Amino acid sequence: MPQTKLKLWSSLGAVAVSAVLVTGCDETPEIEREQKETTASDVNGNPYLLNQTVGEGEGEGEGEGEGEGSEGGEGAIAAEEMQNNPAAFRTALEVIRAHYIVGEKLYAADRKTEAASFFGHPISEVYSELRAVLKEKNLPDFETEMNALLEAASNDASLDDVKAKIAEVNARVNQAEQAVKAETAAQEMKINAAVIAELTKRAVAEYAEAAQSPNNTEALQDAYGYLQAGKNLFDRNEAGFKASDAEKTADIKKYLTLLAEKINFSKLDKNPELEKAASAGAKLELILSNI
Repeated sequence: MPQTKLKLWSSLGAVAVSAVLVTGCDETPEIEREQKETTASDVNGNPYLLNQTVGEGEGEGEGEGEGEGSEGGEGAIAAEEMQNNPAAFRTALEVIRAHYIVGEKLYAADRKTEAASFFGHPISEVYSELRAVLKEKNLPDFETEMNALLEAASNDASLDDVKAKIAEVNARVNQAEQAVKAETAAQEMKINAAVIAELTKRAVAEYAEAAQSPNNTEALQDAYGYLQAGKNLFDRNEAGFKASDAEKTADIKKYLTLLAEKINFSKLDKNPELEKAASAGAKLELILSNI
């Protein structure tokens, strides 16, 4: 995530928490008063929260489209953090899924050049760092499958063929994810919470970028992919979250739904309501920080 996006998210999040949350919001459930007066960045309840936001310091001076295909782009997570933090490792896997969610929708809409770009981004942005971590953890390499997907999409393969190749990569992603499980259910939920927090932070930042530059459809597509990946991860683990804290789980679901209403794949709202989206994102991050 380029520095400008991180700064925009931070400023919007601060406004949302200090102004919107304290006064309350009809669309979102109440949070304890002491939580309302604290930003998510002040909370250390979840030790798996990522220390860095992807691409910090990257992309200075980039224009619309941002040249994401360059190595170390906004999808990248440092190998060292992935080795030390299971949430960082699994966030990298979800970033791959996020790009494929968008790529598949674009390919199905016959926007094949754009789709191929989204199938290619994870190779240069994510896998360049992930490769060494997979080797360190004795997990299978799946760059061959990723390249096969990109080649198929770049050569006008059928949608069914592209979907089959997406499934092949996702099967490898699932295998890597399952190999890095926590020792307890409580730890596992904290890891999942940290991953969802990072994905939704990215989604809101990309959404804000799209709102500032309406012609930057790629930012809106990134926002959609990150949010859907986060929602899908939550859906797969909702039962575990409920077992941990049913009330917080209901709040997480409500905020994810609210964000999904704002972050539309097809077009940007005429009135994006950035503060409302940032409010939901900040509240969500705050709750996930305390799972």
